[in-house]
Amino acid sequence: MNQYKGVTSTQMAMTNSGQNNFSQVYNSNPNIIPPQTYENSYQLIHNNMDSNLFNESYIDYTIHVDSGDRTSAIFPSPYSFVLNFGGAGPSKNKFYNSSTGFQKVDFNGTPDPIIDRKFRNVKTVILDKIFFPKYIGYIRSGTEDLNATPPTFYDYSGNVTLASRYRYVIVRIQELDNNRMYSTNNYVRDDSFVMYNDKTLGDADVGVWIASPYKRTYLKSALKNIDKFTINIVDPKGNPIIPTYYDPINDINVPIPNGKNKELEKDKYNFQIHFIFSVLENELNTKPNFR
Repeated sequence: MNQYKGVTSTQMAMTNSGQNNFSQVYNSNPNIIPPQTYENSYQLIHNNMDSNLFNESYIDYTIHVDSGDRTSAIFPSPYSFVLNFGGAGPSKNKFYNSSTGFQKVDFNGTPDPIIDRKFRNVKTVILDKIFFPKYIGYIRSGTEDLNATPPTFYDYSGNVTLASRYRYVIVRIQELDNNRMYSTNNYVRDDSFVMYNDKTLGDADVGVWIASPYKRTYLKSALKNIDKFTINIVDPKGNPIIPTYYDPINDINVPIPNGKNKELEKDKYNFQIHFIFSVLENELNTKPNFR
């Protein structure tokens, strides 16, 4: 005698979803969330809009950073600091304490340097140029004789400048890390820009350095959001660059001054770096207004 077997939950789900209905199983599913439409309905009193109301444009923003604007108590080296975008500034907060009453507390906020906005939907980041002070000194002494046996080299206990010391320097920005940077130098990583001194630009006191590669580009489906840049400048061997200022008149190296002489520090040791952000922004697609 055959016994009746009940319908299982899996069979019921397949029946409800139409998977056992072979006459409909290959039909396309209906849209649950229909796509947005930006067609012009032509119901405006002054219709100066195109047929498609949605327009995308790439807008360039220039970012100028001076390492002298950093909070030196947090970032003592001018060549290693964090650039914050949209960080909180200093403020005064008041709170109530049951034992002492109201108290005011100073909030220092995010340490400088700060750019006062964040950037969303960034398509391209360009490291335009870096302006280094020309007389950043290193110590060099001895003689160099490549024909000697064994060859002799400078041991850097005399005075040299940044450009004469290195063929290039490496700028690392942690947040711009990608997998599209290859180099025979293992210290040039995915987050690196290689900077070369441009001898045709600059003047007697400022050296202009150009990046190669100079930009990062992102897919439209994976645009970049920028909240901060962790910037480190190192030599070709990955060592931090610790500058001293070379005084060509007295032929001596002057160390980085302490907080008592901030103006000297700004003039002698710090650099400026320029970025260009290309940001995808939306707008109403109006017809051109010729004037």
